[in-house]
Amino acid sequence: MSDHPDCLQFTLSSHPEAVLSRMNILREERHFCDITLLLGGPVGATEHPYFLFSTLTSILQTEAPMYHSLNTCVPLPHL
Repeated sequence: MSDHPDCLQFTLSSHPEAVLSRMNILREERHFCDITLLLGGPVGATEHPYFLFSTLTSILQTEAPMYHSLNTCVPLPHL
């Protein structure tokens, strides 16, 4: 249960399989490449909000454009 009544939380049991399937298609189509970003030091994609939201918006398709993280509701751009 969310601590924020305005936040919508949901679980989609098919999500992990759908993400892995889509990632495999991208891999087969050779859309992946290795990069290193240096912004005053190495930046992990999982630690930087830009990459988190970029990944979410490219993979997820939802009618509820909200992402709940660390007790903070952040509106996502419309897909």
